[in-house]
Amino acid sequence: MRILLVLILACSVSVEACEPSDGDRFEIDSETILYIVFPDNAPVVSEYFDLDFFICKNHQPWSPSRISVDASMPAHKHGMNYRPEVFHSAIGRYHIRGLLLHMPGHWRFDVEIEYPGSRLQIKFDRTL
Repeated sequence: MRILLVLILACSVSVEACEPSDGDRFEIDSETILYIVFPDNAPVVSEYFDLDFFICKNHQPWSPSRISVDASMPAHKHGMNYRPEVFHSAIGRYHIRGLLLHMPGHWRFDVEIEYPGSRLQIKFDRTL
């Protein structure tokens, strides 16, 4: 009975961790979904902020080979002045630290996900 309870809890934690209720949802393909969770009140001009990413395949946490994040201002044709760090914190979960948008306006985020045999790019916008 104890083993069954542990398995049920483990399954429910992985599904919850894979589908955060407050994340922006991006469908990569029919099986794979990326959730991006912005902290409250972020981003703010010239203040560092972090992001959490959850990557799920068939409703289970999934980790690609590599993930990177960058942001740019298309109207000004420049990007951020700093490179954020990407930390793989658990299967299917990434923490991006050190993002800084140094001026107000329209910013485009570019997320690149690599896994064997493929590379995907997801773009999304935020205005400060």
